[in-house]
Amino acid sequence: MVQYICDKLYHKAETITLVMDNPASHSAAALNETFKTTKAKRFWDRLE
Repeated sequence: MVQYICDKLYHKAETITLVMDNPASHSAAALNETFKTTKAKRFWDRLE
């Protein structure tokens, strides 16, 4: 879902405010487990 939000819905946005019901599921560590490190960093840098 994070990839869809970042790459498809808001691909031109510099910063994306992500409202989460479970913040632990979208931590930097969780993104690194799911995606390659470079892609996870790209997502993490855009999310607030």
